Amino acid sequence: MRKILSAVFGILLLASMSWGQQHSISFDPSPVPDKPGHLTLQLFGTTGTSTCTYYVSAVYPQGETAPAGPVATSQCNGTLSSTNFVRILWRANPGAVAYNVLKTATTPATGSILLGTTTSNPFLDDTGQALSSWTKPAFYPPATLTVEGFKGGIRLPVQDFCGQTCNVRAFGAVGDDVHDDTLNIQAAINRAQDKGGTVTIPPGTYKITSGLTVDKPTTIICTAGRVTVIDASSLGGVAAITFQYGTQDAGGTGPGIKGCTLLGPGKTTAGSIGIALGSGSTSATGEAVRLAHWFRMFK
Repeated sequence: MRKILSAVFGILLLASMSWGQQHSISFDPSPVPDKPGHLTLQLFGTTGTSTCTYYVSAVYPQGETAPAGPVATSQCNGTLSSTNFVRILWRANPGAVAYNVLKTATTPATGSILLGTTTSNPFLDDTGQALSSWTKPAFYPPATLTVEGFKGGIRLPVQDFCGQTCNVRAFGAVGDDVHDDTLNIQAAINRAQDKGGTVTIPPGTYKITSGLTVDKPTTIICTAGRVTVIDASSLGGVAAITFQYGTQDAGGTGPGIKGCTLLGPGKTTAGSIGIALGSGSTSATGEAVRLAHWFRMFK
């Protein structure tokens, strides 16, 4: 198990700056699904030996979620038709206005991978139709829901994905150290910046594969006690988190980070930095932040 190095970097970045007003966590976003679940496949007609792989994303009035998947079959018919086809099924999402079904063997990226879109039944048939262009979204789930969610079969009240506090789980972050949570966390940061709030990261290990950027006086708050880890071990010579905004706002709140553990790619990975100040930024604050396996902890 990696040895965690502890550091409190508020003094290193700006000794005279203290934490501004902190906003409390106001809701549990887990009852409202952020993307389709229970993806399954059904084969119709004559099966074959080809592999077909699919992803499904939910579309809300406010934006599109990260695609769920993959779900694949190795018995896909090489010549799909109206009689030999694959049916992709998923669990419907409250509030979703459409679903995009993607067909690709790799992680979805912008290109000709859209199999089709449905606005009614939560399934779509792959009969061999031509793929069309799909643009990778910013992965913004709805900022404000007008639907009810469910948890354990119990109907729950309407939830707001992002009040003064934006929880990364509401934006599709998983925290299992397998799913790439980069875009989900960045989406939460972006939304928090729009609302002038904070970002919270619950317990878990969140894998990121590119650096995160904070452009406004937004604070990232992790659950203390080394239970919230941002795993940036796959990064190269870049910073895990860059604070581009370096001044306090009118209320005296500035950018910062609290309670997080950041794991880097290794001390020998030249250029790897735990936390950096971007061009034009002069300060950021930190509290109980732990960094390990970085070429440089701060810049």
